[in-house]
Amino acid sequence: ASVGGRIAPFARYTTGNDELEKEAFKLRPGEISKVLQTPQGLVVVKCIKHIEADKGARLDANERAKLEKECIEKKVQLEFPKVFKQLRDQANPQLFFGKHAETEEELKRLRHSIKRGTPLGAEGWVRQTAVALGLESTLRPVGPNLSCLISRAGRHSYGGR
Repeated sequence: ASVGGRIAPFARYTTGNDELEKEAFKLRPGEISKVLQTPQGLVVVKCIKHIEADKGARLDANERAKLEKECIEKKVQLEFPKVFKQLRDQANPQLFFGKHAETEEELKRLRHSIKRGTPLGAEGWVRQTAVALGLESTLRPVGPNLSCLISRAGRHSYGGR
């Protein structure tokens, strides 16, 4: 509000909000947009004037590199929510904290995950995540400690002779 609600001029594909840009760029000077929902809240845009592009402007190498870096960072920020949604959907997370385990099977899986340090979720996601994090050993069944099975003769006993 310190600038009276005014924002700096912006170009196409720079705000990260396609709907906002679409509405803003179809306005003529003096026109007001409909109320738009944005991540920052509700917005109404009034077009003061259109600014023509400076077709003679050239970027030096440093400025170009700075803009390329800024573009990449903006694209990455826009992709984060999509990737996290995709990962959440693949994981099929099940909320155990904040509610009681509804079945004995859920309680058993939760206890196993805590005890062994295994990821908790859909079976395919659990395996994929365990491999990615180097936790494959937490998926294997617990067996006897082989060091305890060394016979006095120095041979290993694996259940058969």
